[in-house]
Amino acid sequence: MSTAAPAPQMGVANEVRPSGPSPTEAAPLLSSMTDVYSLACLSAKFRYLVEGNYASVDESAERPVVPQAIDTCYAALNLAAERLKCAGMDRDSLEAVSHEAQLIRDRLLSDWLSPGHRERLDARAWVEWPDPQVATSRLDRFTLTNSPFDPAGWTVYEYAILRLAGTLDETRRDLFALGRQLAAIRYPLPSTYDDTRGELPALDIDLLSRGTAREI
Repeated sequence: MSTAAPAPQMGVANEVRPSGPSPTEAAPLLSSMTDVYSLACLSAKFRYLVEGNYASVDESAERPVVPQAIDTCYAALNLAAERLKCAGMDRDSLEAVSHEAQLIRDRLLSDWLSPGHRERLDARAWVEWPDPQVATSRLDRFTLTNSPFDPAGWTVYEYAILRLAGTLDETRRDLFALGRQLAAIRYPLPSTYDDTRGELPALDIDLLSRGTAREI
């Protein structure tokens, strides 16, 4: 006696599931990628703001205070680092970046419009006075030279950032590098002014087309 073939089961067994992470899995993944990119940009922006403001502050201000933009960027950098720690990224390297940023900020608060800072600003004015057309970036670099915020003053901070990048997986590491590359163009560092080019390397179109643009 023959029996009827079993009817095909409907529902979960025959459901076609989309490939890739589910929406609940994708949300934290996307969030961590966003924070990786944000931290890369903010780490560059923080240095740009410190260098630029230290080099060109108006010392005649009635109440000399560190610009709010620096503290806002510093807070955003720390927030991105905290979010990445919660997402499982390397805690030690993230804390190292936050710690070095704090040391830079503390150094800035300590030296802001100090006698040494004012001497550098006065020297800048004497350089600018006979040649009002001199490039602002050149003056900024002059002011930063041998200050607490010349390139040597950022060595440990930059090392902490490189160390963090080395802890990331390939996808996040590439995203972090992209963020740093683009931030270097958007926030060109005064300390990198090149006398030979007569401008900041980050704004050199030929250099961008040969190097940075190709890497991006």
